[in-house]
Amino acid sequence: MERQHVKERRIMTSLETQHEVEQFLYYEASLLDDGKYDEWLEQFTDDLQYFVPIRETLDNPEEGVGDISDITLMIDNKDSLGLRIARLGTGMAHAETPRTRTRHNVNNVIITEVDDETLAIRCNVNVSASRLERTEFSFYGYRFDTVKRVDGKLKIAQRKVILDQTLLPRTISILF
Repeated sequence: MERQHVKERRIMTSLETQHEVEQFLYYEASLLDDGKYDEWLEQFTDDLQYFVPIRETLDNPEEGVGDISDITLMIDNKDSLGLRIARLGTGMAHAETPRTRTRHNVNNVIITEVDDETLAIRCNVNVSASRLERTEFSFYGYRFDTVKRVDGKLKIAQRKVILDQTLLPRTISILF
């Protein structure tokens, strides 16, 4: 199944599948907000591709979004995400000591493709964050997730986060 996600289309799925996908994404977001990073990492496949491309403001918004082969704000696999998470527990991640309080809001969940046990999903995401009682910021955008069923459970195999901002308020140390 091709995962370009340039032109989305909504396909009809069962209400049960739609509900399962939404509950999975809401649960995954709550793990981040609760600081349960190890459990969050378990929501991904071992061959994960996770990236946040740089966005450029152009007349055609689709042309202003990079891909995994371009320069990105963040590019990770499951191992590198694991290293980032492990670093949070060392006290050496100064941008996250103490941990930033976040609220991940996921909405407008649309299943765009279904192929055997693989789903392509587009959703909007807003991450509000507060740090040290004096800094607040928000990230807005949308995500393309490729979700697979592994041993009966949904897991994310690829995540592409497209932020609406082209200028970021701070170093990105939070996860999407």
